[in-house]
Amino acid sequence: MAPLSLVRKYEPVLLFSKDDKGRDENFFPMAVEHYVAHCRLYRKEVGPVEVPDGLSLETLGQISPPESREHYLAYAADSVLSRSPSLWERLRKGGLALYGIEGQVEPHLLVKETDAVSFALQDPALRRVDEGPGTGPGAAGPGGMAFAPPGGGPPSVEAPAEADFLITDLQHLPPELHAEALKRYQPYRDFSNYPPVYYYRVMYSRGYRVIQYWFFYAYNDWGTGHGGINDHEGDWETVFVFLRGDRPAYVAYSAHIGPPGRAAWDDPALEKRFRNHPVVYVGSGSHANYLQPGPHPIPILSVKDHAYGNSAVAVGPGTGVPWGRPVNLEQQPWALNYAGAWGALVKKWGASWLVPGAQAPVGPAWHFEPWETPVAWAGIPY
Repeated sequence: MAPLSLVRKYEPVLLFSKDDKGRDENFFPMAVEHYVAHCRLYRKEVGPVEVPDGLSLETLGQISPPESREHYLAYAADSVLSRSPSLWERLRKGGLALYGIEGQVEPHLLVKETDAVSFALQDPALRRVDEGPGTGPGAAGPGGMAFAPPGGGPPSVEAPAEADFLITDLQHLPPELHAEALKRYQPYRDFSNYPPVYYYRVMYSRGYRVIQYWFFYAYNDWGTGHGGINDHEGDWETVFVFLRGDRPAYVAYSAHIGPPGRAAWDDPALEKRFRNHPVVYVGSGSHANYLQPGPHPIPILSVKDHAYGNSAVAVGPGTGVPWGRPVNLEQQPWALNYAGAWGALVKKWGASWLVPGAQAPVGPAWHFEPWETPVAWAGIPY
């Protein structure tokens, strides 16, 4: 069976969710070219990078992995955090007077540090940190570059640095940034013109043929929009199907924090549509994937991820929103060469560290475990 027909045979069904307050999902899987068209490219320590012919996936694919590792994209953050606040915004608490880049907001105009948190795009004025996306030791990845070590860069499955730090609002991005992200994404909710897309890879790992399905979301608004912990620009999530020979044996779903969800193909807990399409319950705002509906407690944290499948939107076979044409990641230079972050990197004003959980992730090919060792990543017997 040709890889594309095999990929189509098992493509997932995503059921989106309203949270416990009735707030619906705001962002759905999209084609990355539409996201990049609204972004600006930044280089760490340097600032915005001017791209003469405009930023595109082709542009990202032309940057070498060692070079691209020093870059990141800014989606809504570019327009919100890079402009000087108005007088009204300076006066009112909680406004853009708390946010900015390159010292455009004077420190004395900020509220007391006990009252709120302020953020800035990573820039020369704030200096870079040593461990950014894609840095650190690890196995060689695309282009011979080192992968981000487990827990070293911002992964698709976020890992807490310290539990007591995470149980705060420090990972909520500015509400203005959230509003701008909603505005930019709004046209792409027209699924007839912009069908949801997934990205795939078919590979072999420890005796299994693995179909990797990757979904990209413009924004994770779990914190600001759904009562969770964190927000960040850009969001890569996954569903993997593991085949033994020609028969499916297991599935694995990316989680928000902790190991991926996993089930045997014949497990009654795994719902399937038309026998071959695994059903996925997607957490509202977090886009974490679950085998069953319900409120899912997050380990360590006193919060829940709400994945009921009760949104009016569902994507995949047997729903009103079919998948657009799948894209093979191994044939995309941008996927193999661009090792930078897929959204803004943010810091608290006056701090030298990136805010855990609020950082955009790197792309699929730069997550070593799921990309290269999916059987070990999912904990599947072999």
